[in-house]
Amino acid sequence: MATLYTNVSTQQLFPANPAQRLEGNTVTGRDEILTATYTTSGSEATNDVIAVAVIPAGARLLVDQWRVAGVALGGTSVVIASMGTTAANANELSTTSIAVTAASNSAVTPIAGLPEWSAPLAANTTIYAKVTHSGAPTANRALYFRIEYTLP
Repeated sequence: MATLYTNVSTQQLFPANPAQRLEGNTVTGRDEILTATYTTSGSEATNDVIAVAVIPAGARLLVDQWRVAGVALGGTSVVIASMGTTAANANELSTTSIAVTAASNSAVTPIAGLPEWSAPLAANTTIYAKVTHSGAPTANRALYFRIEYTLP
C-alpha cells in the first residue's frame, strides 16, 4: 500500500526549511465567510425574499456551514422559511424554517441530497432568504446571515 501526499501534506511533513510554515490559505483553501446584515422595516410581508448576497462565479457553496441569527425581531412567528438562488422560489438550498422572532443563532440545514460541496457556480449568483410570519417583525431589528463558500 502506498501513501500519497497532497501539496499541503508534502510541505507539512517534508518541509525544505523545517521552520517554514504554510500560509493559512494553503492549509484551509480559499474558504470565504460572508456576513450580511438585514435591518427590518416592520413592513415585511409573508413570502418576501431578502437578497442576502452575491456569491462569485466558480465558488462552491458550503450550505452546511451557514448560519442565521436574529436579534429578537419581534412580530409573530417570524421565520426564515427557506434559502435558495432564485427569488421566485428561494428554496433549492434549504427548506428548514429558522425561527427569528426571539433572539437566535441557528444553523441552516441543507435540503436532503444536497452535496456537502455544491458544483461550482457558473455565474455570479444571488442568495435569497424567504421570510414568513403571521405578524410582521418590529422595525429596525438586525437579522444576520453567515454564508460560507470556497473559491477555486
